[in-house]
Amino acid sequence: MRSKKSHWRARAEDYRDLAKHAANLEVRQVLEHLERVCVELAKTEAAPGTPPETWMDPFTQGRERTAMRWRMRQAEYQAMAESCSTGDGRQSWLVIAKRCAEAAAYLEETSSTGRRRVAKAAAAAD
Repeated sequence: MRSKKSHWRARAEDYRDLAKHAANLEVRQVLEHLERVCVELAKTEAAPGTPPETWMDPFTQGRERTAMRWRMRQAEYQAMAESCSTGDGRQSWLVIAKRCAEAAAYLEETSSTGRRRVAKAAAAAD
């Protein structure tokens, strides 16, 4: 039986694949950074209770796991696309913005699902 791939591991692989094909150096560097962020978040999920070797401090890990952080990235990369002078560059930045929006939507959905579960459990306990 195959184990389910973590959300962060799948995102890291996606960013790695995009970076391999990025012609623009700045776009490639951003994608490689996003890959590293996701790899670090995947490490922290892999062994709960065991602190992994990571360059991210706990505050940064917590911030990177929020939908708000990924929405900020989305807005930043959309702004980059709007100010880009080439069509290819614009498209590259829009792809990154879209991926950040997908991550934010996933985090929003999973956090709201988690809150609903907690609320149901609390109501059942009453």
